[in-house]
Amino acid sequence: MQPFRFIHCGDLHLGAPFQYATGISSAVDRAVSEATYVALDKIIDTAITEHVHAVVIAGDIYN
Repeated sequence: MQPFRFIHCGDLHLGAPFQYATGISSAVDRAVSEATYVALDKIIDTAITEHVHAVVIAGDIYN
């Protein structure tokens, strides 16, 4: 019997505004704003590379 391979992730909150202290540079602001999308890209790439059977997303995908 072949093992069942899956990736589990949760609460991606794509597009959610990030609240932080003032004085953050625009580069850091951009990186933080894009972080959840970068994480989702990595999840998808890993799922393809590792030939997983399923991706289980628990919790909120969007805010």
